[in-house]
Amino acid sequence: MRNQLSIIFIFIISQFVYSQSIENDTITKYANINYVVNGNKVSFNPETPELNQISGAPKAFYTFYWEFGDGNYSFKKDPKHTYKNKGTYKTRLSVTNNYDDGRPPSTRPKEVAVFDNNVDVYENENHNLLSAHNGFRLQTNRDPVPEEEIQLVVSYGNDKMYPTNGKIYLFFNERKYKVKNFDLVAARTYHNESEISDEVIANVRRNLTKNEFILSTGISTFMDEKLISIDSLKQNFPL
Repeated sequence: MRNQLSIIFIFIISQFVYSQSIENDTITKYANINYVVNGNKVSFNPETPELNQISGAPKAFYTFYWEFGDGNYSFKKDPKHTYKNKGTYKTRLSVTNNYDDGRPPSTRPKEVAVFDNNVDVYENENHNLLSAHNGFRLQTNRDPVPEEEIQLVVSYGNDKMYPTNGKIYLFFNERKYKVKNFDLVAARTYHNESEISDEVIANVRRNLTKNEFILSTGISTFMDEKLISIDSLKQNFPL
């Protein structure tokens, strides 16, 4: 049994490290969510405003990030998603304008009602992507821009034949800079995860040794140096 789980963290970027003068865009643009339901398969497509090309830049285009309301997501323009269970799902769309001189279009969530739960035709396009990243993946819907919202998608999978549990620690806003560059405004979980808040994990007012950092996360044993590969995403942690 292979399960993919996703957590979406939403950040507001307050400012860059270096000050910069930005002319505020006073025109609000909107993008709409359109969809067609066929059984438990839903076809989505966006309705977007016209792009305003930046002079001398490459051709302007949109990129898309869809949340289907069941923990699955897609970066395709016109995705097709199959829901495993019938119910009502709140779908979201984040549209990013590239080489366009305005702010990203605003969107509103839309509820999609699914009345069929034919699991024989259940599909999940992110399973193969997660396997290719060794069961853990971090993604963002757009590059950080001052005073704009970005979503950080944390996806992880259980490739065992039995349920497992554990903790995921997300560190952001490192103390390298004097200003607070990110504000975490919301987190959405989809698979019965529980968010732990106000938990002191480590004192970062001084540099921690590797062993101190490992102990601060609650792991009682140290990792064997021979088990650590060059790529931190491929560390072979003891079971």
